[in-house]
Amino acid sequence: MRCASLTLCWTIKVLAIVFVLSQFCSGQDGSKQVTRPEQTVLRQLHPEPVEGDPPKGFRLLAGYKHKGAKDFEGNQVGEISKNDGVKIKYEIGFSQGFAVDPDQKATYLWYREQKINGRITRYALSKKNILMISIALDDSPSSLHAANFYGEIRRPDDIADMLLMVLPFAYN
Repeated sequence: MRCASLTLCWTIKVLAIVFVLSQFCSGQDGSKQVTRPEQTVLRQLHPEPVEGDPPKGFRLLAGYKHKGAKDFEGNQVGEISKNDGVKIKYEIGFSQGFAVDPDQKATYLWYREQKINGRITRYALSKKNILMISIALDDSPSSLHAANFYGEIRRPDDIADMLLMVLPFAYN
């Protein structure tokens, strides 16, 4: 029995040493981060936004920068931000639908709806101080073709900045 126990102990030690050596001696650079296949697929479907011009109709205020990309469905996604200002995230596309839902009015601090150029535009401030603006991109009231904008409101100027930059898009 003692011999079997001793053999098992030595086998475990040898396997541990082999494992440690295999980690150090493998041809991979340990400083490089290994990318899992699902991360690669996710990056292909939803590429990282890059700095560039905002979508047609946006009016960037002084100091704001735009980063955008197109996802696998051709939707425009991105953000507009500056260090001491509101950070606006957006998604524009054929299957976005309206983020601001009139059936959810009870969940908002306030809700407004208006027609701009014959198209519905909805505004809502969530209880978490997220200002959401949904703009129809065609004339059908039940369309999924919409643009949605989200900005965390920390001070009144953030609302003004967001409206000044987003609303010209509605008139485009």
